[in-house]
Amino acid sequence: MTTTVTATAQVARWSAHHRWLVLLATFLSLAAALFASQSLEVQLQQGEGDTGESGEAHSVIQQKKFHGGSEANEQLLISHADLNVRDARYQTVAERLFEDLLALPQIKSVSSIYDGEIPLGHVSANGHVLRVDVEINRQVPLDGHRADAILEAVANARNSHSDAGYSIAITGNLTTNREVNEIIEEDFQQILFVSLSLGLIILLLAFRAVIAALIPLLLAVGAIIIANGMAVLISQSYSLNESYSEMILLLGLAVGIDYSLFIVSRYRKERELGKDKYEAITAANNTTGRAVFFAGLTVLVSLAGLTLTTHPIFVSLALGAMLVVFVAIVGSLTFLPASLAIIGDGVNRFRVPFLERVIGNGIWVNVTDKVMAKPAIFASVTLIGLVVLSIPAFALNIGFPTGSKALHNVVSAKTGLVRLETHFTAGFTDPALLVITADDINTPAVTDAVDSLIHRLEAEPEQYFGPFTPRPNQEGNALLIRIPMSSIPKSAEIGVKALRSDVAAVFD
Repeated sequence: MTTTVTATAQVARWSAHHRWLVLLATFLSLAAALFASQSLEVQLQQGEGDTGESGEAHSVIQQKKFHGGSEANEQLLISHADLNVRDARYQTVAERLFEDLLALPQIKSVSSIYDGEIPLGHVSANGHVLRVDVEINRQVPLDGHRADAILEAVANARNSHSDAGYSIAITGNLTTNREVNEIIEEDFQQILFVSLSLGLIILLLAFRAVIAALIPLLLAVGAIIIANGMAVLISQSYSLNESYSEMILLLGLAVGIDYSLFIVSRYRKERELGKDKYEAITAANNTTGRAVFFAGLTVLVSLAGLTLTTHPIFVSLALGAMLVVFVAIVGSLTFLPASLAIIGDGVNRFRVPFLERVIGNGIWVNVTDKVMAKPAIFASVTLIGLVVLSIPAFALNIGFPTGSKALHNVVSAKTGLVRLETHFTAGFTDPALLVITADDINTPAVTDAVDSLIHRLEAEPEQYFGPFTPRPNQEGNALLIRIPMSSIPKSAEIGVKALRSDVAAVFD
């Protein structure tokens, strides 16, 4: 009986016979991905990927060039339990920090009550907390991240004056995101190390040979590197949400190890049956390789469904996942057969005698034998266990942490954000952005409408927090107004609806 050779088996067989060419192509792909990752900057989405009316406004803001930029100022918070912000000692400490910040090229201005022109909205009700607007100069080219020197200056001031009772912190999108991203990078390096270690242990249990266990890990890591390089290139034309990298890492480890584990396992079985390495590679990919291909294809189709939401966050997650799954599939059908053709029976080298004695014919064979001997008992116990584990799901409280609750205590910006929420509003770090376009923003009709809107906003100081300073763009056909709002979720929702109503009333 002649066995039909599937397309996956044909690709694997070709890769095995042209193993050095495939290996060269793999190394070139890795080199290109690393070059792209090092030489190009990933273009990340600004904000949360708004849609609808917010998305339209965001697009206009991106197109227009506003004086001072469209980003919110960083918020510097200085507090002392006993001293009033008007105390000479307090002012000396604050102004010394202001001088250090203004000496940095990335700082455009520092605005505080000591300038004599800032309203008292910059001082807490008890007089002990000072809020300072720090405007970032994003036009100055710098080596390294723009937030690093700012965070260092604030940290130095905090360390120098903490013994005197001062608490100093800076919070805002620039500095907070920098701290959070550094922590995430460190955490994911640990995750990668732990995951690879655990993966190696599991693969050693499955294969009981070091070489066989390392091959899936190499494929997984290679898939992650190449997928990241591809993502960098895609981001040059479509900005990605920062979570794409986490999706690539986690899913890359999962599918990269999973797919290659199946094929390597089947290859070894075929070799044990007496087939030469090329026949074993063909047979493994004729069955297991085919299953891997269609399993991966199903994953790709499922992930593609996320793009139908058109929401940039979900699209970014889908793209990251699809890239690494695609690379893992291609690697399983090309790089893996080529590697097996080179290694041959060396895949069984460096066997672990200890595992051979402990596991014997295989851990899963032993488990399966025990389950099949008493299926009713194991099925009942498993069902009861699953039901018990599912009970907490009925009390599941779903939600997204916001504000300071979304930050870990190790993030220094959390201290400032807590003080901002307690004494002012976190809306200063993420204000509503109102963009007004007109042929000429200096006409009386436009200026009168803007003045009327600002008057309405100032009439509700508990909901909107001034000052509301219109920023024109360079062409004079657009205005941007930052409107810090109450950060209380329900109040913020009401505020957005009221703001849209006020805008419609004034400009329609």
